[in-house]
Amino acid sequence: MSDESHYSLNSTDVHELTIQLLSQLPLEARGGKVQVEDLLNVLVFAASLRISINQACCDLEGAPTGATVLGELARQLDDLDELEEDLNQLLVKLLLRGLGEKGRRVAIDLVRLPYHGSVQSEHEGEVCRSKATDGTTHFFTYATAYVVLRGRRYTLALCRVRKGDKMVEVLKTLMGRLKTLGVKLSLLLVDRGFYSVSVIRYLIALSQPFIMAATRRGKKADDPGGPTGTFAIAQAKSSYWTSYTLCSTQDGEVSFDLAVVCRNLNGKWDRHEREALLYATFGVRDRSLGWVKKTYRGRFGIEYSHRQLNQARIRTSTRNPALRLLFVGVALVLRNVWVWLHAEVIALPRQG
Repeated sequence: MSDESHYSLNSTDVHELTIQLLSQLPLEARGGKVQVEDLLNVLVFAASLRISINQACCDLEGAPTGATVLGELARQLDDLDELEEDLNQLLVKLLLRGLGEKGRRVAIDLVRLPYHGSVQSEHEGEVCRSKATDGTTHFFTYATAYVVLRGRRYTLALCRVRKGDKMVEVLKTLMGRLKTLGVKLSLLLVDRGFYSVSVIRYLIALSQPFIMAATRRGKKADDPGGPTGTFAIAQAKSSYWTSYTLCSTQDGEVSFDLAVVCRNLNGKWDRHEREALLYATFGVRDRSLGWVKKTYRGRFGIEYSHRQLNQARIRTSTRNPALRLLFVGVALVLRNVWVWLHAEVIALPRQG
């Protein structure tokens, strides 16, 4: 008979650990009407079921009203810089064992949440413009750094992206937080939103190997003069390595290795043509092109079809940047709790 220990978790265990973590947020009771535990219970309940605060308050017996909870959270957590720092501390309260033992592949991602309606003056600095999605061109934008360790995706750092922020500075902030945690970077897998001269030049200067999806720029194939820039390269039908120079009127130019990886769509999105995927890289040219594609695809972890953030994000239409940041942070904390419990409590050590 096996002498291995077996563990089980119930909802109470997960709830207690989560409340214990979130209780470190700078929340205070307001008289005898609203207790900190009431606010945290509503937050966790809403996040775990992916419902709104108002719905959570209606479903939870004895909970304050939704307006009261939202009002208290917005009033007490109005310092965005402090809230961002607090959330980053919560994310790393449960670090996975062995995280800093060797170099890790770390993914840098961008998350954009729609901001509907005209941008209020007090929110202007927190709202970024981007390509139209979900009926708007304005978004709350957040950058995250996460590691996929033993098949599990664990968020290590969160940084809000403000209007006018340069992506190289956002990247430096995330990498600085990773350095503080003692995380060694063997390879960075970077979101295409960071594709720029300044970011690529910075990473090459650090001799930091990376793979980054390249944005298609230049004239498109239907232009009378033919395609130019990466649009021209994207016309390729066979995979190959090449050198490419990216130019910017503000930041000059930078040269790097470009991986051109072709694939047949085979009816995906009702398309049957051959498509070229472009990756800006450094330090991995000795690898195969198939490895580049597979490795970059792995940045989505084992939950590609259900992106991590949306698995525990409170539903809301609020345009308050503090509440938006809080809900994003709570979602990431809940995912980290679940990953940590599976890795450190439930999983049985075994060879391989």
